Amino acid sequence: ETIFNFVYDGLARGRTWWNWNLSPIFVEGRLAAFSHMLVEVTREVKARQQLEVNLVELKRAEKALREGEARLRFAMEGINAGEWDLDLVDHTARRSLQHDLIFGYKKMLPKWTYEMFLKHVVSEDRQILNKKFLKAVAGNRHWDFECRIVRRDNVLRWIRVCGRPSQYENGQPRRIV
Repeated sequence: ETIFNFVYDGLARGRTWWNWNLSPIFVEGRLAAFSHMLVEVTREVKARQQLEVNLVELKRAEKALREGEARLRFAMEGINAGEWDLDLVDHTARRSLQHDLIFGYKKMLPKWTYEMFLKHVVSEDRQILNKKFLKAVAGNRHWDFECRIVRRDNVLRWIRVCGRPSQYENGQPRRIV
């Protein structure tokens, strides 16, 4: 059983680190001697120190990201704009609460799809809009248009939608944001 184990800086601060392990040796139930082992652990100590630095930097970056997202949300709400991110494989969208409010929902729906969006688009605009969508995806181009929608409360509104392809896989866009 180890009774003493510690890591210390053995030479000139920061150059070489050691782990010293001291264990008792018993013979017939009586303490007969001590065994010790000294192992250099400089690489492990420096890796841990770097990990701690990386964690501090990560926490700082996460805080800056949260603050930036809060500022963006404030600005988007101020101009009554929603945000969305459409998956081009399954047509599901991640979006903001403001997005769903624009479509007349009082709270965020559990799911939103491109097909749900099309159902809100005025029928006369639907076919042209879908062609623009397919052309934008096929040509890897921005998707920018205005159209009329019928909100959940049956109010007719004009909206402007802007999106660009992103997250490429094999040269093809995975999302429109």
